[in-house]
Amino acid sequence: MAEQQQTNYHHLFGLMVQDFFRGTPCEVELERDLSVKSQFLDVLILHKTAAILDRVLPDGLEGHLAEYNLITFKSHREALTGWSILELLGHYVNLRKQASPNFDDLLPEDRFLLFAICAREPVGLAGLVDLAEVQTGVYEIDLGLATVRVIVAGLLPQTEPNALLHLFSASRSLLEYGRQHCPVRSPETSTLVADLCAGYTVEGLTMPITMEEYIRNSRKRTIQEASVEERLEGIPSEQRLEGIPSEQRLEGIPTEQIIDTLFTQTLTPEAREKLRRLYEELPPA
Repeated sequence: MAEQQQTNYHHLFGLMVQDFFRGTPCEVELERDLSVKSQFLDVLILHKTAAILDRVLPDGLEGHLAEYNLITFKSHREALTGWSILELLGHYVNLRKQASPNFDDLLPEDRFLLFAICAREPVGLAGLVDLAEVQTGVYEIDLGLATVRVIVAGLLPQTEPNALLHLFSASRSLLEYGRQHCPVRSPETSTLVADLCAGYTVEGLTMPITMEEYIRNSRKRTIQEASVEERLEGIPSEQRLEGIPSEQRLEGIPTEQIIDTLFTQTLTPEAREKLRRLYEELPPA
C-alpha cells in the first residue's frame, strides 16, 4: 500500500468543482499559473455576473461569489495555516495585476473574493487569527485589507448543496452522503468519485465504495478511452460478427467483391458475370 501513488486531492477537487459549475455562467480554471516562476492557485472561479447562476452552491459560497473567486484547498492530509493564507493573498495580488488593464488602473477590490476550503478544522490557524463564525462550518478572517472566507468541509451540515464538499471531508458519514447526493454532470465524473474514494482506502481511511465497484468503474473507463482497434484486439472475427444479421454484414460491399470472396478461382468469367446479374436481380430480404 505504501508504494502506491498518493491521490492528487487538489486535482480531484478542482475537477469536481469544474463539473459542479458545468452548464452555468461560471468558468472554472484549474491550477492557473500566476507567475513566471510557477505558482499555482488551486481553483479560480470566473463568474460571468451578467448571466443567471441557476444552481444552489455549498454553504459559504451561496450568494457570495464575485467576478473573480480565488480558492485555496487543503485536503485531510494538510493543515490550513497562516502561510496558506499568505499564499492566497499573494495569488490575489498577482491575479489582480494580470486581470487589470495596467498596474495604475487596477480592477476594484470588490470584484475579487478569497476562499480557503479545508477538510478539517484549522485549529492551528485559529490560534493565530480571529475566525469569526458566519454559519456552521463557515468562518471569515478579517485581515484589514482583505477578507478570507474559510469553509470547513468536515463541519458543514449534511445537505445536498454541500454534497460536493462532503466528498473531501474524510468523514465516513459525510463521504457516503456526498457520494450519494453529489450530482454528476459529465460521464467522466463518476470515475473521479471512484478515484477519490479509492484514494482514501490506499491511505487507510474507510471509503464508502467497494473495491469491486471501483475496479468495475476503472475497467469501464479503460474501455471507453480505448480506440476501436484496441477494443477489437484479440477478438476472433466470428465473435465480432455475432448478433449481426447476414444482410447487414454484406451492406456496402460491392457485388463483385462478394462473388470474388465466395468463388475465387472456381468460376469462368462468363459464369461470374451471369452470377452477378442473378445476384443483383434478387428481391430485397
